[in-house]
Amino acid sequence: MLNEQNGNPGDVDFQRMIKQFRDQDHQEQPYATKANVQITICVRKRPVNKREVKGKDYDCVTCWHPKVIIHDCKLKVDGITKYLDSNAFEFDHSFDEFTSNETVYKYTAQPLIQFVFNECGRATVFAYVFREVALGICNMSHNALWNDL
Repeated sequence: MLNEQNGNPGDVDFQRMIKQFRDQDHQEQPYATKANVQITICVRKRPVNKREVKGKDYDCVTCWHPKVIIHDCKLKVDGITKYLDSNAFEFDHSFDEFTSNETVYKYTAQPLIQFVFNECGRATVFAYVFREVALGICNMSHNALWNDL
């Protein structure tokens, strides 16, 4: 109960371990547009939503471009000792929940639009949006798109 009063829902030990992991030195690479690439895989982390906070869930995904690290909070066989099993996945681009829509657009859709109009190419974007984010919580400005067209 004291944890909740202090604004720490869920297991504070796991939250502390995740924070310690994030506080480590890491090599985050700058975003760059790659030339002559046929397939680009990009991911964007969504923020923890209200329902998850209410359910005492916490953020267990870390984005360090180009990697996404999933922290699996586990107990050792003794049933007491807690530890993190962190698994990293590397993509062409990874964006955290604080990355602006303009930055995401600049490195994902803008190169495709330039390719289509400047080189008469063809491009396809496959996008998966988590249902709760798609219910109107997330808005995207189309100004950058219109300027490029």
